Amino acid sequence: MTPYLVALALAAPAADPAATEDAVRRAEEHFQRSEYLEASAAFGEAYAIDPRPEYVYARAQAERLGGRCDVAVKYYDEFLASRPPKEAADEAKINRSRCTKTAPPPVPPPKVTTTGDEGEGPPGGRTPRRQWVRDPAGGVLVALGSVTSVIGVSLIAFAATRDGSAASAPNEDEYLHRKDAARIQHRVGIATTAVGGAMLLAGVIRWSVLAAGERKQVSAGLSGDRRGAMMTVRVWF
Repeated sequence: MTPYLVALALAAPAADPAATEDAVRRAEEHFQRSEYLEASAAFGEAYAIDPRPEYVYARAQAERLGGRCDVAVKYYDEFLASRPPKEAADEAKINRSRCTKTAPPPVPPPKVTTTGDEGEGPPGGRTPRRQWVRDPAGGVLVALGSVTSVIGVSLIAFAATRDGSAASAPNEDEYLHRKDAARIQHRVGIATTAVGGAMLLAGVIRWSVLAAGERKQVSAGLSGDRRGAMMTVRVWF
């Protein structure tokens, strides 16, 4: 016998096809939103109208993904008792075993010492991901780079002012003195601005790298959470 992937609503004529189709549609929508217990209830409505074993298996899957393994095992057993094809039975046994495997003993959470920062850490004593905005090295680089750049720009502005004041010097020696001082101050300002800009750029790059790493962690976490939530219902003829 070959399994065909078909929509449950089109599986076979039922006592009330419209009502069955509506219940299955709602169940599938709940699955898409990870509302597994609601999906189980909707599959139960479909089974009450058209008692097909596939709906029992669907309920078992929904209950397992919803965290109610004790209920899921009952539906798996009910489905297996209907003597489904071997492929379907093997698949149900594998999923049933995921509910009956002995879970490792829970690890007690570490003791938390009150330091006045209650509420900032995540529950369960887990180490939080490093937040890029709180990265000390990046913050120091950006802060120092900003201050240094401002100082460098100010020196350049002061040098321009001093250079302009040379024209009003009372004598030639004072004129040359102001010109030389303005030239030196201008060079120092350029160098200071360059150093500050480099530090600022380094801090921004560091923050960008850390932020990109956090986005990858979040993406991986979401992918892991959703893995297994998709369920394909097979109907054997």
